[in-house]
Amino acid sequence: EKHFPTVYSAVNRKRANLGLVFALMMDVAAWRHDYASVISVYENKVKSLSSAAFAFSDFKADEVSEQWVDRWRSIVQEGTEDKEVFMMVHYDKLTDDTTNYTRTYFCSSGEMLKVSDETLSLFEPDDIRRAGTFAEDAKTIAKLEKFWARGNASISDYYSDNDLIMYRYTDIMLLYAEALNEVGGRESEAVAVVNKIRQR
Repeated sequence: EKHFPTVYSAVNRKRANLGLVFALMMDVAAWRHDYASVISVYENKVKSLSSAAFAFSDFKADEVSEQWVDRWRSIVQEGTEDKEVFMMVHYDKLTDDTTNYTRTYFCSSGEMLKVSDETLSLFEPDDIRRAGTFAEDAKTIAKLEKFWARGNASISDYYSDNDLIMYRYTDIMLLYAEALNEVGGRESEAVAVVNKIRQR
């Protein structure tokens, strides 16, 4: 932690940064069932990060707009410089010939992992996450678009520039909620965090 500079404005999410350090600290502590440390890192370190670099103050539970559809993709799938992203693995086929081949498992013409009907049925018809996350071709093969670059003509396109997002703010919120639930006496706070995400 001490070797990373404090970030006050823009941060390169394709490089290790202080936000990533705190996310890893929480993640490791959670795996060790050290929930007090998870809570401490969130409350004393994550929340102290600059809001100009990380969009904690911009996380609005009542954010409902057409723009949110695009923001959903940028935060969850496309790996842009959205302030809610902590860290992502960078790919750029045209610049340096690096390709996110994870897509071949989910959305190539011969994908090895398929989206089940049961998974698709979990989404209500008007849930924007389904349209933003999955796509179906003429053969009704559900593709997981998380690893499939927007604008590709078909599932036969063999590469994707989509960056692989490792941590985002919602992941950190859920880790915090899990820890609150486990320590005892703070369950209502855990529910409030989860409900904020669900409402959004």
